[in-house]
Amino acid sequence: CLNQQPQKGFLMFKIAFIGAGSFGFTRTVLKDVLSYPLLQGSEIVLMDIHAGRLEMAQQCCQRIIDAREYPAKLRTTMDRREALKDADGNAAQLFVNPWPCLDAETYVNIAKLDTEHDIYVLNADDLQRLLITSNPDAGPARAADLALDGKGDIYVAGSYEYLGLEGAALFKVAGAKGTKLKGDVYEPRHGDASSYEALAVRGSSVVATGSAWTKGVDGSRNALIVKFDRSLQMKARKEWGVGNKSEEWFYAAVIDGKGSVFVTGEQWLEDKYEKVVTMKLDAKLKKVVWSTTYMPASKYAMGLQIARDGAGNVYVGGVKNPDRPKQAVLTIKYSAAGARKWARAWTPGSGGSVDGEHGPAGLVLGSKDGVYVGGHGVSKAGVHQAVLLKYQR
Repeated sequence: CLNQQPQKGFLMFKIAFIGAGSFGFTRTVLKDVLSYPLLQGSEIVLMDIHAGRLEMAQQCCQRIIDAREYPAKLRTTMDRREALKDADGNAAQLFVNPWPCLDAETYVNIAKLDTEHDIYVLNADDLQRLLITSNPDAGPARAADLALDGKGDIYVAGSYEYLGLEGAALFKVAGAKGTKLKGDVYEPRHGDASSYEALAVRGSSVVATGSAWTKGVDGSRNALIVKFDRSLQMKARKEWGVGNKSEEWFYAAVIDGKGSVFVTGEQWLEDKYEKVVTMKLDAKLKKVVWSTTYMPASKYAMGLQIARDGAGNVYVGGVKNPDRPKQAVLTIKYSAAGARKWARAWTPGSGGSVDGEHGPAGLVLGSKDGVYVGGHGVSKAGVHQAVLLKYQR
């Protein structure tokens, strides 16, 4: 039984994570694995084809191990055969939104339901062929998010590898035929690598968010937001945080009726703090109309989802104490002017464990003043539970 304590001299297990560059997938499964006493001394091997994402996953997993003082050993590799050699078990990342990392050899489907209840499907293998058609030297593709416009055409954001560097990529595919219509690969103003993590589409505007950085340079990551029209002509862009000692990343965006863009994400200084950063930018991304950060007393939080109601109020979903003890689902409300109205953190109450995994999966606004947040928790007995929270606006 995995809940048994290991006997003295018991050999540790080797567990391989394939596609470990997916932040959400890796941290969640690792915490599941290490919740069992018999596996807490395992050798954990992280494998991914993207060196930058593998490094971030390593930092995240090491922080989980250190925070709970597990005896597990952690190492990384970009060689799948090496990772799987003599492994007692393995976890393969196929698709976890919003940070999937797709191996070029893996056939992965990404689907989203449109208003007529048809399912549009684009697989990573097809995306890779589109990239190769555009550039014969293109490397592995990573699909991060998908969105539809009013005509049913599909936009796919992510990144691809070229000459050892990761580049943010955005493609438009005809919804009716599945043929590629347009494509764009972002070239950073500051740094040499970039990636997209999320998409927002409204009217004639398409907004992609993510980050840009210099490969191999610690502390160089800046938040990235790029605005296109529906033919994927770039209209505006902003790399935010350039020159700061901290690092930044935009995770999600929403567009209002005037074309203004609201974004949320994270600003952090390694082992010092992590803040939720939320801001409103004008339609040309030139002016920051308002910007605000949220950092709890524990000094660690991040924003992952964003929504806006008809009155202009902004709602952010995220995590308090990510990958640390007392991790909680975080929900914040801001006024139309950016003033924080309230912030709520949720962990299981009686019978729950404050050290379990409590990650939000999404945030939506109801038609009658409700703010709904979905996710999952782990009870004191170790039982995984679906969680749905409702707050009054």
